[in-house]
Amino acid sequence: MSETKRKFLRVETHIIAELKSSDEILKHYGYIENLSEEGICVVTLDSFEANEGIIVSFSIPDKAIKLNLQVSLVYSTVREDALYYHGFRFDSLNEEERAAIAAYVQRNN
Repeated sequence: MSETKRKFLRVETHIIAELKSSDEILKHYGYIENLSEEGICVVTLDSFEANEGIIVSFSIPDKAIKLNLQVSLVYSTVREDALYYHGFRFDSLNEEERAAIAAYVQRNN
């Protein structure tokens, strides 16, 4: 999707993320390839299903805030590098979470 069609500005990043399905004890790790107020693209070694309840946890660089956000899988693809690229939409953000993400995006635009 082109930037002109996006509702929120998206920036490339390389933030470490922890992912956990609501019905699993196991944690998965990856990195956030891009981030916006609407969602994220996370690169992992693991696949996820569209109907899984997933929590993504990450820290905003330069801020003392760790976010633990419920997300929904919008798309998932495995590329020739054998990595999974997952597009997640934030299910809900409170004002503090939204402000932290928006400030990070603006600082890194």
